[in-house]
Amino acid sequence: GRRGRARLQGARGAEAAMAPLDKRETVTMDAVAEGLETGEIQDAETLSQLVEKVTLPKHPRARFGELPNGLAYCILPNAAPAGRFECHLEVCAGSADELVTQQGMAHMCEHVSYMGSKKRERLFGTSSQTNAQTDFHHTVYWASCPTLRPSSGAPMLPLALDALCDVMEAKFEPSRVEKERAAILSEAAMVNTIDYRVEVQLLSALHAENRLRTRFPIGQVEQIKAWTNNDVKAYHAAHYRPNNAHLYVIGDVDTDEAEQLITRTFGHLEEQGPPEYPPEEAMVEPNLKSENRFLPPVSHEWLGTRSHGRDDPRVHIFQHELMQSFSAHIFAKVPVEPIRTLSDYRDAMIRRIVVVALQIRLNVHARGKPIVMAEFSHLDSPREGCAVCALDLVLETDDWENGLSIAVREFKRMSEHGLTEMELQRCLSALLSDSEQLAAQGDRMTNQDQLQYLMENVACDHTFMDALQTHQATRLVTAGLSVGEVNEVAKDVCRHIANFGSEGEPIPSSVV
Repeated sequence: GRRGRARLQGARGAEAAMAPLDKRETVTMDAVAEGLETGEIQDAETLSQLVEKVTLPKHPRARFGELPNGLAYCILPNAAPAGRFECHLEVCAGSADELVTQQGMAHMCEHVSYMGSKKRERLFGTSSQTNAQTDFHHTVYWASCPTLRPSSGAPMLPLALDALCDVMEAKFEPSRVEKERAAILSEAAMVNTIDYRVEVQLLSALHAENRLRTRFPIGQVEQIKAWTNNDVKAYHAAHYRPNNAHLYVIGDVDTDEAEQLITRTFGHLEEQGPPEYPPEEAMVEPNLKSENRFLPPVSHEWLGTRSHGRDDPRVHIFQHELMQSFSAHIFAKVPVEPIRTLSDYRDAMIRRIVVVALQIRLNVHARGKPIVMAEFSHLDSPREGCAVCALDLVLETDDWENGLSIAVREFKRMSEHGLTEMELQRCLSALLSDSEQLAAQGDRMTNQDQLQYLMENVACDHTFMDALQTHQATRLVTAGLSVGEVNEVAKDVCRHIANFGSEGEPIPSSVV
């Protein structure tokens, strides 16, 4: 879009000198903020040029490191809740890493490795909670503990780290394997709800071109029944390597002490090479995991690969007697774009503004007839190794065509006319208000919320900032934002829906 030389709010002095900032090869975010405050930056074009030079600052309290054996770690002191911490061990192996004969093995290994850990049992009766979960791209083990043992005042961090390290050296006793096999088979029966079946259909359709469609974490019941003790041990040996894991420690901890404990606890583990997949697995190489171990070992067919007039749309219809309504889902898959510079952050913010504006417009129609619910999102999904742009609609069964038509009209209108200046200002005001509230919380954001945000940032290769830094970045990228810039992005975001059926236009990744 055209970037005019409109005066920026807060700029002072028409002849303010710009040379000191302009001459620098790199500029800090603080320097740009100061330039706006003092009036050194006078217009949107200059601000945009400076934004291109800014590398985002890292969270001042987060310490990232890696042991000689390849185990990566992050330590983040956090004040809420007081007197507690969490440790999460992320093993970068999930159901997508399984062989065709191992479907459900990552989940099985999770159960045996942690549920059977004697060192985990030492945390019982200490006001600690422990659990684990398996997904396409990883298996995560965690312990949430008081900083000091309630009964004696002894530090709990050594016990928590010992329990997590025990996962890496799990002992697969036959009795424990059989106990967990029974638990998993029971879980498989319980999870088979209509909601789960719908989720399987959506993900299978979205990822029809790769192994995610056949690698759901719960696995295949007949395979689970047949595995031997050695089968499970072999999977563990192939994937539970220190150089394939990331440890997070967050909460009421001393950074230096935690780092020393991590070294002492995990330093003896030996680095190993990745497993080799047999030819019959048809594992695509290179894949996303080849470049980023936090992502699943798959390759995607990105939006734009298929076009109208040349390829057939991917439309998947799922019917079931237990389904009570009509729903329509339109997906587009695009690569995750790392956010490392202020320019990257601006691009992500513009997309977010478009999504918010479209959601507000859709909400006007989602009043029950014919649209019951309408949600539009554009989110990074490390578990799937992509960013997913999704329009999800629940419509009246006997008037679904009208409901779908209404929703699509909003995308056509956004693509053709874009946002109004008033809409843009409302979105900016809401985003800045949310950002300011988060900044005011400081380190009072809970350990769990901080950890979720941190892990997603690490997996997507985004720079991890604190709330104050994020608010400053938000203020800077919104200061000179024009409606023209936003509307250029709006055309791109809406294209696969607004131009559906037009020759040469991109076909959605999936319509369900």
